[in-house]
Amino acid sequence: MAWLVVAACALLLPAGAAAATEAAPPPDAKCATARSRLAQEEAALVSLLQTIEDDRRARAACTTRNACEHYDASLAALARRKERREVRIEGAQADVARLCKPPAEGKPQNTQ
Repeated sequence: MAWLVVAACALLLPAGAAAATEAAPPPDAKCATARSRLAQEEAALVSLLQTIEDDRRARAACTTRNACEHYDASLAALARRKERREVRIEGAQADVARLCKPPAEGKPQNTQ
């Protein structure tokens, strides 16, 4: 039944308008995608922070030189990952701010 509605809409709309409506998702979908990406990045940061904390505890309890060196290297790599993750979160926050703006009042919306 849904295909019938889509076919009817395709016949009623000009060819260019049908392609344009299918190609660009609505602004709400873009906002939802940006929010989802931000949530994923934040969850990944929480997981990374837990891993850093676990490695710090393990480093404090290590007894051999090789184990301590391993944890030192791991902590250094995790610190670099944390910095990159924070930059990604800042970018995702900027995307959310840009894509999820409410329409300005008094300004007519473009309905094309």
